[in-house]
Amino acid sequence: MPLRFGVVLLLAITALALVACDNGSETVRVTDRYTLDMLGAGVSLTEETCDSARMGQLLYVSDSTGIFYCTGKAWKKVNGTDGKDGLDGEDGEDGVDGKKGENGTSGTDCFIEEFADGVVLGCGATKAVVRYNFEIPDTCRIALQPDSSYALICGKDTATIVHGPQGDAGDACKQEDIGGGQVRLVCGQDSVTLFRAACGDTPFDPDGSLFCYGDSLVERCNAKVYDVKKYFCYNDSLVDLCTGLSYDFDKEWCSDGIIIPKCPTELGDNQFCDERNGKVYRFTVIGEAAWMAQNLDYRVPNSFCQDSLRDDSLYCVDEQVAGEKYEPIGRYYPWSVALTRPETECGEGHKCPLTYPHQGVCPDGWHLPDTTEWDALISVMGKSDVAYWDKSVRLGNRSATNQFGFSAIPTGIIEVKFKDDEFSRNDEYQKPLGVIVNPSSADIWSSTERYENSAFLYYLYTTNSHDRIVNKISYNKSQFARTVRCVKD
Repeated sequence: MPLRFGVVLLLAITALALVACDNGSETVRVTDRYTLDMLGAGVSLTEETCDSARMGQLLYVSDSTGIFYCTGKAWKKVNGTDGKDGLDGEDGEDGVDGKKGENGTSGTDCFIEEFADGVVLGCGATKAVVRYNFEIPDTCRIALQPDSSYALICGKDTATIVHGPQGDAGDACKQEDIGGGQVRLVCGQDSVTLFRAACGDTPFDPDGSLFCYGDSLVERCNAKVYDVKKYFCYNDSLVDLCTGLSYDFDKEWCSDGIIIPKCPTELGDNQFCDERNGKVYRFTVIGEAAWMAQNLDYRVPNSFCQDSLRDDSLYCVDEQVAGEKYEPIGRYYPWSVALTRPETECGEGHKCPLTYPHQGVCPDGWHLPDTTEWDALISVMGKSDVAYWDKSVRLGNRSATNQFGFSAIPTGIIEVKFKDDEFSRNDEYQKPLGVIVNPSSADIWSSTERYENSAFLYYLYTTNSHDRIVNKISYNKSQFARTVRCVKD
């Protein structure tokens, strides 16, 4: 039996009632006295008998910290009514702040690029190529999914695009400069040669001395890039092209779009240079005057070469007259053109006011000879033509002596006509050598006018059918173009 001891419980609370949970339970007044037994520690309540003899008996069980009563059949725990909530306690002190979390890893920017038959989807270094054989309608879009895949969404239809497995990491690469505008990219055992830049099919170093213009490499000018269609480089300076052409700036210059030789620094005996076109002439001293020993070849408007295709050239070339090839023949000038005066002032039908000596088309320091100077020349050389002709000229059974170095050559004359303020060749007089008339003669202008329609000239003939002397005649100023000799001032 368990340890029992009697405790007299005086129930002083008038409202306490013990209610039996069995059918027919009764209420016991609190004024009744009961015995409260105590069940010691380690003793189970099931070991205590609850029968009709013990019905109503109270028992305190120390292990359960509760009071039980016997209903006559079983023990029931006595539960009191819930007490009121206790008063709120005082606020506790603030807790200590927790540690900051670590920053998250930055996300990778993604992009979409379209090409002819698909799109490239990329995030960082990872790319996926999606090809399609249809056009993406305007109503379609591509969206990045949370799992890093992509969705092609067209209306209610969605196609999912995922990345394949990531490949193995490649070998570390390095770049080697091998010169000539080339670099070698070496990755492990593999290498490839790349061009730093290419001009056409030619590699070059864009930081070097060359630059690319079109498909050609051009040397920089004093480290500068320039437009090769406008300039050329000379001694580290940019010079304007002459009608698209470069030239030797020390030996040439550009005038009206034509490259003209500069006069040489050294000349031979009895030579002078026309600085206007760089042409070197021989001269000879006859009596007290220095005469050109060649016909003048200086291009001005309305002057002509024997070959019409050369009229606009800087020089007339070596040409033939009557089947014979002579030194440069020079140019042909109508009389007003030789004077460098307008045809409407000094041409046919106009009295030309001149002062002498008159330079005309001659170089600086030289002038057109008038009849007085021509007559002085003849007084020294005589009238026989053999003294005037160059030794290369054939005179039948006679021989030219060229005694004073005048070196006359047969040139003939060119038939011309004046219209609309300019001269042109008169095609009505077609001759075997074009429009050359009297190809066996040498006709040279003087600056002396005779009448309003004519001026003096001097001529020679190589044939035996004409006089074998120098002839002084006057002729129409505007019908023919003739050659010119100049006299030094």
